[in-house]
Amino acid sequence: MKIQLNIPLLGLTTLFVILKLANIIEWSWWWVLAPLWIPFSIWFLAVLLMVLLLGVDTYNKIINRR
Repeated sequence: MKIQLNIPLLGLTTLFVILKLANIIEWSWWWVLAPLWIPFSIWFLAVLLMVLLLGVDTYNKIINRR
């Protein structure tokens, strides 16, 4: 599965970095780079939730067979 970085997010990140380096905004670097890490975090949590739910479902099927 290929994760494609959305062009508007890349443009927004570039804009935030330029504004930060030009001392126009005084945000933390965490917030400047947020357009990169927030979508990844949401994706990661969704995948983790699916894996956990699939694992619980599989575990319940194995237990019920006994």
